[in-house]
Order: sequence, then C-alpha cells, then structure tokens
Amino acid sequence: MAWNAIIESMSAKRATFAAAAAWILLIAPCAARETVTGFQGGPSTGEDFVAPIMSLKLDTKSSVVVRPTASYVYYGTRDDTGAMMTTAPQASFGIGYRFTGTKLVFDIGPAFEVLSQERKTLIGKTTDQMLMGAAFATHLYYQATPFTSINVAANYDEANGYSWSHAAIKERVTDLEFQNAWALLLGADLTEQGNTAVRQLSAGGLLEFAFDKGETALLFRAGCAWLDFAGQSSNAGAYAGLTLSQRF
Repeated sequence: MAWNAIIESMSAKRATFAAAAAWILLIAPCAARETVTGFQGGPSTGEDFVAPIMSLKLDTKSSVVVRPTASYVYYGTRDDTGAMMTTAPQASFGIGYRFTGTKLVFDIGPAFEVLSQERKTLIGKTTDQMLMGAAFATHLYYQATPFTSINVAANYDEANGYSWSHAAIKERVTDLEFQNAWALLLGADLTEQGNTAVRQLSAGGLLEFAFDKGETALLFRAGCAWLDFAGQSSNAGAYAGLTLSQRF
C-alpha cells in the first residue's frame, strides 16, 4: 500500500508537470504581449527556455505581469564519489509587478515552480525526484543614453537551490539616426549561476540584431566560463547562447 501511494503521488506530480509545460508551450503564447526564448550552453551546464509574458496595465507606468516559463536545465557536478549529471525539466508560473518609466523598466515578483530532477552517475545509477517550491525573479532595464542600455537580472529557485544572476551592457553601433527597421548592437555580459554543488561564472561579448524598430531582437552571446565544484575541483571552457525576444 505504501509503494502504491508513492507511485500514485509521483504519477500525479508528473501529470501536473506535463500539463503545466503543455500550457506554457502551446496556449500561453497566444495571449502573450511578449515572448522570450533561447538557450545557453557552457563547459558542463546549459539551459533552454521559453517564457511568454502577459501584462495588465494598472496605470500609465505600472502593470501586473504574468510570466509562465518552461525550461530544461542540465549541469555536471563532481565530488568525492565521482562525477554526476543532473537534468531538470521545469515549469513555473509567476505573477509580478512592472514599473515602466521613460528610461527605466523594473520587474519583480514570485513564482511557483515544479521540476522533474534526474541525477545520473558515470556507472549508471539514477536518482529521480519531482520537486516543487517557490521561486523569485527580478529584472531591471535602463536606457542610459539613446545608444547605450544596461540589463541586470536575477532569480532563485527554492526547489533545487539554484540561483542565476546576470548583467549586460549594449551599445547601438548602426542606424544612429533611428531611421531604419533594423540595427546592430554590441556589448558585454557577466553571469553567475549554480547551487551548492557547482557554481559557474561566465564573461564574454554579445551581438544583437534588433528588427521591426526594436520590437524583435536576436541576441548571440559567447565567452569563457569558469566552474567550481563545491571546492573539490574546477574547470573552464567556452560558452555560447542565443536569445530571441518579440513584443506584440
């Protein structure tokens, strides 16, 4: 009876995860005002994600933001027992507050997250868990000059103790008169992410193509990443990522 209860509980959690992910991928984009999707991979970590964003205006500067997100995270770790690969498909639903000023846009808010975490050792031993918990995210965009913008963002997932923080600066280098439908931006970014098992610091450059008068943007980033495996060992290597954002 105890094992049946455990199996039924796991099945219910998996059904909840599958339903949430399907809603985010298939239904939510139809009602979204913005959509952000992309991927990034490093020496032993990576993430794919899609996040349709819906908003409800409160006044000219304030709005409520609804942000469902589906993602797939993987990362390798090392400790005294050897190497291990962790994979975690995730689905979350967040509601937050957005302030939109002349030069500043600021988002902040909580979310609820469910993820299916699998850990596999080199000898094939696998541990599978369904985790649920709160998450928290914030993002700040600042248009410092007509050609220079700064982005700072961070989030934390309680379910697996994973945090991510990012800062970037971009400079518009073409169409400085804002006459064309597209423009090229160059910049640099810095990212710190991980949990107690592995931390990664990434630094590099970025290249962005902005289309449709800035309504659509394709951003490519690449550089070097440094990893620390809970003080046991370290590693370094290249990383690359691609992000597509669209405002409707």
